[in-house]
Amino acid sequence: MAACFKGQKDKRLLKLFFEVEARFGRINIVGNCWVAEGTRTTVTQQMVREYLYAYTSVCPETGENFSIISPVNNTEAMNKFLDAFAMTYNHYRVILCFNGAGCVYSGESEPPIPVKLSHLKRAYFRT
Repeated sequence: MAACFKGQKDKRLLKLFFEVEARFGRINIVGNCWVAEGTRTTVTQQMVREYLYAYTSVCPETGENFSIISPVNNTEAMNKFLDAFAMTYNHYRVILCFNGAGCVYSGESEPPIPVKLSHLKRAYFRT
C-alpha cells in the first residue's frame, strides 16, 4: 500500500482505518405464556421491524474512530459517511479499508474529493 503514496510530496501523516456497517433494531417474536389448564388464550401480535444502521471506522494504531447513524443502509448513506469522514480527517492521508458490503461496491458510490478508489482490491485511498 505504501507504494501507492511513493513519490508524493504530501507530508501529512498517513493513517490506516477499517470501516464496517452494522444493523441494530428489534423484531418482536411470539413466545410462550402460562395459562390455566383447560383454557385457551388469545395473543395478538403486531409485527415490528425497526432498524438503525451504524457506519463506523477505526484506526487500530491510535484507537481513533468515526461513526454516523443512518435509518437506511444503501449507497446514498455510504456516500454521506464518506463525505463526513473526509471532512473530519482532511488533515491526514488516510487509507480506508472496507469489507465486501454491497453499498460500497454498487458502482454508484461516489468517493468525495480527495478520496479515490485505489487499484488495490477493496480499499479507498485518500491522498
